[in-house]
Parts: sequence; structure tokens; C-alpha cells
Amino acid sequence: MKANNLLKCRGCSYEGEPDLGWQVFGNGTVHLRAECRKCGRYIQYLPQADADGVPTVWMQAAPTRPSVAVDKAHGASWYLTDEALAAAIAQEIAWAKEKRA
Repeated sequence: MKANNLLKCRGCSYEGEPDLGWQVFGNGTVHLRAECRKCGRYIQYLPQADADGVPTVWMQAAPTRPSVAVDKAHGASWYLTDEALAAAIAQEIAWAKEKRA
């Protein structure tokens, strides 16, 4: 992603490319969501198209949009890329190690 697509986390003040994923709301709408790569906190929902209907740069970097019908059956509502999921797991492991120390 380009440098002008950096977001700043209000929680930890980290500024960088966010992790992108999809969240399905109860009414079936699907929203592109950004989370901090450093602390994992929600930053904001991102636009999927510009005013002229052209997909945003966020959409170009987003993971494949989920199949809502299938995913609703499994009760899932938040989707991460494989890279973001691996980073989130690594962060959880690091926090667990810190707590034990």
C-alpha cells in the first residue's frame, strides 16, 4: 500500500498500514475494517468506493470479500487476511509471554 494510506491508532499512537478485514453486520451488510498492526485495536471502517464509484485503494489491498451466506451459518463476523491472522496470533503469544515473565 502507498505511504499516504497510513492510519494512526488512537490507542497506541502507532502510525502505519493497518490490517484489513471484513465485518458482516447483523443486517447482512459487509464493511471493510481497519485494525492497528501493533496493538490490534479497531481504527475505523474504510470506504469501499470513491464518490465516482471507482474502488478505493483500500479495496485493492483488502482480502477477498467473504461469502456472507456461508459465513453467517458459522457465526463468524470478522475476517482477517492470513498475514494479519498470523500477526495477531504472534502478538497474543508475545503478550502471554510478557504476563508470565
